[in-house]
Amino acid sequence: MKDQYLYGIRYRGNFGYAFWQQAAASRQPLTAEAYQAARTLMQTFTRDGGDPLGIVPTHLVADPANEAAARRILEMQIVNGDSNPNYHTAGLIVSPWLPGSSPRLSGLSADAGTLSPAFSPEVTSYAISVASGVTGITITGIAEGGAEAGGDSGQAKPLSAGANIISITVAAANGALTTYTITVTRAAA
Repeated sequence: MKDQYLYGIRYRGNFGYAFWQQAAASRQPLTAEAYQAARTLMQTFTRDGGDPLGIVPTHLVADPANEAAARRILEMQIVNGDSNPNYHTAGLIVSPWLPGSSPRLSGLSADAGTLSPAFSPEVTSYAISVASGVTGITITGIAEGGAEAGGDSGQAKPLSAGANIISITVAAANGALTTYTITVTRAAA
């Protein structure tokens, strides 16, 4: 039975985005308007000679931070009392591997005390205990990729006796936010 197939065909292939025209990426907030603009852009792509490529978008790929927005765009029949023109125009794929999908820190350090638990990008709540003689602390977060660490990151913060809350907010280019909370407890004098 050489080269005889009962089912299927003899074929080797590669599948995925072969041309840049088959996908549109955006760092804008995921809104119905941004979705429609990307969809229209893809449908108007042309070949070198100016002929349309005939691309019909079939999927919206979103990160977990944008899943709710994507579902509102694609799965709600009625939006603000009106019919949703985007209802079921594409399938939804939620991918945690998109760049900037979950803005997070790659490092977190304090100039006094020790983080508990030890730093991990997935953990967003930490505690630090310091002696009564420590009157201030600087906690610095290092953001991953193109994200930015803000809030109290890198700022010298005065400490009062007891619990002091320090927040570091990491913002991705797509508008997604992750907040890390560090509770610094200064011992009473």
